[in-house]
Amino acid sequence: MKIAIVDDDDSYREIVRLHLEIDRHQVLEAADGLQGLEMIRKERPELVIADLNMPNLGGADMIEKLKVDDSCLGLLPCFILSGNIGETEKIRLLNCGVDHCFEKSISLSLLRAHVNASLTSSLRHNEFIYRKMERIAKSLPGHVRYTFPEKYSLSQYFDEFETSIYEAIESKTNKLEEKPTEDPTSNTFKRHYISHFIDVLERMRKINRSENTEMLGWWLILTVTESLYFDRPIYVSDLYTSGLGSKSTIVTRIQLMIEDGIFSKSPSSNDGRRQGITLTESFSARMDKHICDSVIEYRNMLSG
Repeated sequence: MKIAIVDDDDSYREIVRLHLEIDRHQVLEAADGLQGLEMIRKERPELVIADLNMPNLGGADMIEKLKVDDSCLGLLPCFILSGNIGETEKIRLLNCGVDHCFEKSISLSLLRAHVNASLTSSLRHNEFIYRKMERIAKSLPGHVRYTFPEKYSLSQYFDEFETSIYEAIESKTNKLEEKPTEDPTSNTFKRHYISHFIDVLERMRKINRSENTEMLGWWLILTVTESLYFDRPIYVSDLYTSGLGSKSTIVTRIQLMIEDGIFSKSPSSNDGRRQGITLTESFSARMDKHICDSVIEYRNMLSG
C-alpha cells in the first residue's frame, strides 16, 4: 500500500522507507509540508507519516489541511513523528485529529506494527464503504454506471463515484423536464410518470435487497397502474415474478388491497383459470389526482 513520509531529515526518511519496504509498501517521500501536501493530493496514499517541525509547513498544520480537505483525504490515518515531543503536545495533537504521535526514538519494528495495524483497520472501513457504494453503483443507469477497479483506493475512487451519482440524478431530472408543458391528465404523461417511478422503485429494490412489505405494496400498485395506462391486461400470476416476496406473500397483499378498495379481480375472458387484476374506479381517480398534484408541485418547485 502507498505510504507518504514527509520529513526534512533525508537520512531518517530513508531509514523509515527501508523498514516499511520490508512489508512491501510503496513509499512516497517529501521534504516539507508544502511538498507533502501536493504529493498526497496527487498520489492519494493510504497513510501519512510526518515530522512535526519542518520548513515551510509543519506536520501538524499539513495534517490539519488534509483533515478539512473536501475529499476522502480527510479519512487518511496520519502519524506524527518528532525528535522531541512532550505528553501535553501529544494530547493536543491527538485531540486535533492526528491518529498517532511518536518520538523518533520509537523502535522501527514497533512503528511498522502500528502502520500495519492502522492500514488493516482502514482496509476494513474501506471494504465496508466499498460494498455499500458498489450496491448503489449497480442501481445507476447503464450510461453512468460506475465500475470499481479490482484494486482500488477509497480516497481515489470515491470522488469519481460521487460524480457518477450526480450524473445519474441530473440525467433523471433532465428526463423529467423534457416536456414541462405536457398535459398531466393525458395518458402519455401518465405512462411516463408511472414508468419513471417503477424505474425508481426498481433501483431502490436493488439497493435495499429486502422483502420490504411497503415496497411490495407500492410495486404492486405501480405495476397494475402501468398496465391500466398502457391498456394491456395484467394477471395475478404475472406479479409472482417480482422477486419482492413469496407467492403466498404477494397473494395475501393483493387480497388485502382488494379489501381496501384498491384492486379489483376478475377471471380472464380467454382463460377462466387466470385472474385479471386492475385498479378500482375510485382508486384510479385517486391515482390520476395524485399524478396531477405531484406534477404541479414539481413544476412549482422548479419555477421557484
